[in-house]
Amino acid sequence: MGVQSRADQEATFVAFVTSTEVPLLRLAFTLTGDLGIAQDLVQTALSRAYSHWPRIWDQDPLAYTRRIVVNANHDRWRRRVREVVGESSEPQAGPDHAAVVVERNAIVAALAELTPKERRTVVLRFLGDLSESETARELGVQPGTVKSTTHRAIGKLRSSGHLTDRAQEATP
Repeated sequence: MGVQSRADQEATFVAFVTSTEVPLLRLAFTLTGDLGIAQDLVQTALSRAYSHWPRIWDQDPLAYTRRIVVNANHDRWRRRVREVVGESSEPQAGPDHAAVVVERNAIVAALAELTPKERRTVVLRFLGDLSESETARELGVQPGTVKSTTHRAIGKLRSSGHLTDRAQEATP
C-alpha cells in the first residue's frame, strides 16, 4: 500500500469521481428508478469513499463505492418498507405519453417485482457489466449463488406482466 500526500489524495479522488460518477449514477438509478434518490445514493457513496480514501485508493475503489451504493439502497429500502407498512400500496401514476418513459417504467416495475437480492444481482451483472465472480465479490456471496439468483430473476422478468404487455404492444 503506497502513501500519498494530501494533495495527491485530493487529485486521485477528483479523478476517481470524474471517471465513475456516471456509472455509479446509472447503477443507483437502476436500483431505485428515481433520479433524485439515485443522486443521493451516489453522493452518500462518494462521501463515504472519500472518508476512507487513504485506505482504499490503491485497491479497487470502484468496487468499494459500488458496494456502498448497493448497501445504502438496501438500507433505504428497508427503512421505506417500515414506513409504508399499513399505507396503501397503489402506485400513483401521472399522465405520461413518451414511449421511452413508458418502457422505462415497465422495466422498473418488473425489477420491483424481484427480491432485493435478485434486483441487486441483475443490476450488477447486466447494468454494471460485471462477471459472475465480480458480482459475487461485490455482494459477498459465492459465484454459484450469483448464477442461481440470476437464473431465478431472469425467469421472473421473462414472465413479468409488465414486460410481456410491452412486448405484445410492440408487435403488430
